[in-house]
Amino acid sequence: MLGLFRLVAVVLVALALAPAVADAQRRWVFLGFVQWTSSNRIQVMSDDGPTVSVDVSRIDQGAYSGLRGGERVRVIGYVAPERNRLIADSFEVVDSTPYWSPPQTP
Repeated sequence: MLGLFRLVAVVLVALALAPAVADAQRRWVFLGFVQWTSSNRIQVMSDDGPTVSVDVSRIDQGAYSGLRGGERVRVIGYVAPERNRLIADSFEVVDSTPYWSPPQTP
């Protein structure tokens, strides 16, 4: 009887945690503008205004070392287990002209 109780408890815990685990493993694509950078984090603001903290410690530093505020970037990653940042799998600069730059004349 005690074994059956433990089995039911384990199944219930597994079912309760399943959505959180699945969400954490889902890949997200995020487009936005760089607000600031540090050695292992980049703050990116979406077109709609919300910002996301991006952990870039797992990708090559050359991919983001020359970033400037205002550059448009695309980040692909997954939500950290703590749900407080996006952990980047890949990162690319989409447009290196900061959004506040004056238009270029031909």
